[in-house]
Amino acid sequence: MYVLDLFTLDATRAQYEGATAETELIAPEGWLLDQHFLDQSGRKHAQRVLAYDYRSNIAAYPDWQAWLRKHRPPTLITWGSRDPFFPEPGALAYLSDLPDAELHLFDTGHFALEDHLPKSPR
Repeated sequence: MYVLDLFTLDATRAQYEGATAETELIAPEGWLLDQHFLDQSGRKHAQRVLAYDYRSNIAAYPDWQAWLRKHRPPTLITWGSRDPFFPEPGALAYLSDLPDAELHLFDTGHFALEDHLPKSPR
C-alpha cells in the first residue's frame, strides 16, 4: 500500500469502521467530512508530507515524555484497543509518565469514541 492510498474514501471509511464490533454505530458524516477536506487542493500532499515525517515525532518522544513527567497535566486517555495505527501498548505507555492519568481502553479501532461515546466517561 502506498501512503496516498490512505487518503481515498474507502480508506477513510475503513479507518472509522475498521476493528469496530458495531459499524452501524459509526455515523457516516465523520468519514465523509474528513474525505471532503482531504479532497481539497493540496491536502493529500500535506498529509503525505506529515506521514513521511512521522519519524521526527519519534525522535522527540523523550522530550515530550520528560515534559509530561515534570508537569503532570490532568489527563484522560481514550483509546481503541484494536487501533491498527496506535496499538494498545501505546496507551499503556502514557501511564509510565502520567501515573495519575485516567485510561479508558475500548474494544474498538482507531476512532474509539465514534462507537463508544455513550460508554465514555462524563
